[in-house]
Amino acid sequence: ATHLYVIEGSATMWYDVNEVDYNKVSSASFKDVNTVEVVAFQPFKNNTEFKVKLENSELEIKDVKLSNDMKTATLTLKEPFDLTQLGKTCKVEAIDYGTRDISFENLYESEEFVNQYTTDETLGAIYTNEKTTFRVWAPTATEVKLNLYTQGNEVEAYETVTMTKQTKGVWSYEALGDLDGKYYTYDVTVAGVTNKEVVDPYAQSTGINGKRGMVLNMSALTPDGWDN
Repeated sequence: ATHLYVIEGSATMWYDVNEVDYNKVSSASFKDVNTVEVVAFQPFKNNTEFKVKLENSELEIKDVKLSNDMKTATLTLKEPFDLTQLGKTCKVEAIDYGTRDISFENLYESEEFVNQYTTDETLGAIYTNEKTTFRVWAPTATEVKLNLYTQGNEVEAYETVTMTKQTKGVWSYEALGDLDGKYYTYDVTVAGVTNKEVVDPYAQSTGINGKRGMVLNMSALTPDGWDN
């Protein structure tokens, strides 16, 4: 016989009772920098207590409003969310209802985010025969490392360096010497999780199967008369 375990209002099914997620909060997300929306599988109580935690600190809640069906709570923060903290883990806890990570998705389209992180800097691997400047736009990252390779696949990185965070969410590093034909990837850490060997979305060329970006001396590839 096969046993299935379900919780009312949740679309998830479990085959092992020991794996059942009794968390009654189904989702949590920032509506804007001032408000967090929390949705539950079952109605909240009028006196349900909420906490918003940003890693080791707590964001103060000014007001809580429940929807007519009591399943959605809108939390108004005392202070607008600091967008420089986007790379950290943020959770909401509803006492007796469980905990969920808060989605930042709506904040990426907010006016505040656009004003704070829009950049016109040249991104990618900007080459000269004396140095190559690597720039990548990663405003939610808490750390970015650059890996340099002699080949487009296999072989280990011959150098890994930590990049510097500048304004507008741009990370950069200047590698001295002629890097024409070298390859690179990034290790990007967001919310405590490191994504290894990410390919630069601004790379002008890549190695085998697009697994690594490639540094190119673009002027050497320009045919005579191309500018005209």
